[in-house]
Amino acid sequence: MKTSGKLVRTEALTKNFKTLLNRCDLLKDEFSNDRVLYSLRHTYASRRRFEGMSFDDLSIQMGTSVELLEKVYSHFVVSDNHNLFSGHPKREKQIEEAAAKQQMSDLLVQNAKLLNMVEMLTKRKE
Repeated sequence: MKTSGKLVRTEALTKNFKTLLNRCDLLKDEFSNDRVLYSLRHTYASRRRFEGMSFDDLSIQMGTSVELLEKVYSHFVVSDNHNLFSGHPKREKQIEEAAAKQQMSDLLVQNAKLLNMVEMLTKRKE
């Protein structure tokens, strides 16, 4: 452990992990297989690939080879996450930004009208 400098045995980590999963009722996956510590690493890699992370970036983060990752996670292809590669999120962001700009413009016009009204009322009182 980096914080204490002590070695932690794999058996202790495994036992604590299983205890935690039992408490959360997550020990078994949808196929009734026991989850293991490696499940965390596999889930992380699977999710990053599904999100479109490149094998190069993932290999750097996980400290493993691109070849190994390609062998294990090559079943995640562009069609699995078509929205990421279709440009939809980018277009949606552009639409949202345009709407926000329009809203800001409308607010500025309303503020100008209100300031004019306040000026008129102030002049009337004088």
